[in-house]
Amino acid sequence: MPPQRHAVREPERAGRFYSGLFQWTEHEIGGIPPAKERNPQIPPHWLVYFHVTNCDESVAKAKQLGATAMGPAISMEDVGRWAVLADPQGATFAIFEPAPHG
Repeated sequence: MPPQRHAVREPERAGRFYSGLFQWTEHEIGGIPPAKERNPQIPPHWLVYFHVTNCDESVAKAKQLGATAMGPAISMEDVGRWAVLADPQGATFAIFEPAPHG
């Protein structure tokens, strides 16, 4: 399953629900971020991340095919590089290039 992120108004409540339902362990990366990081203008949602081998090339290709980048790609040491996009119909998704692990 690709990594996913869930943005909600009540992260603790959502964490209890999904932990109970799927026996998931909560963590911020690929999980439920703290409420202080949530934009109140954006409704609760799931964000699916698709694994790619090259984030920047995938962003360029997606844009060529009509996608819109929702912001610049972001890198995190020892995690990887990702970008959030909207397809030509406005559906949002993210792409994720994991950091190499030697």
